Amino acid sequence: MHKALDAADAKLNTAYKKALSNIDQDERPQDSKAAWKTQFMAAQRAWIAFRDADCGDLTFSEWNNGSGITAALYACKSDKTVQRTDDILSRYPLH
Repeated sequence: MHKALDAADAKLNTAYKKALSNIDQDERPQDSKAAWKTQFMAAQRAWIAFRDADCGDLTFSEWNNGSGITAALYACKSDKTVQRTDDILSRYPLH
């Protein structure tokens, strides 16, 4: 499960960097691009906080701290990371 999360994180990082590059290459004025980039980065930080909260103590409670919790935590983070990557790529396609 750890390898799946690592792979998902690597793909997310690639998509994130590409999105920032797309913003940098946009033809809008520099101040508009700077605001857009700041908003995108803030959204990503908020998403990370959401993922970690949703796949943290909440998952422990859902599993009642049972024996499958470690796998559940990795699966939750991996699934959410794949979903976020797909979301970014749908908005900022790789060229």
